[in-house]
Amino acid sequence: MLYLEATRQQLMAIATVLSTLYPAIPVLLALMLLKEHLNRRRAVGLVCAAPAIGLIALR
Repeated sequence: MLYLEATRQQLMAIATVLSTLYPAIPVLLALMLLKEHLNRRRAVGLVCAAPAIGLIALR
């Protein structure tokens, strides 16, 4: 929803950053709502995603 609004207003930098958050959101929701455990693979993915999102935002 936010992605579509950002593209309509031609804020492509914001839309790109929002779209890169997609892989992290289900993992975070599962941790909070379903009380799932964070295994090593998911933790590495979240740790790698955070700086990647920042680098995309800087570009």
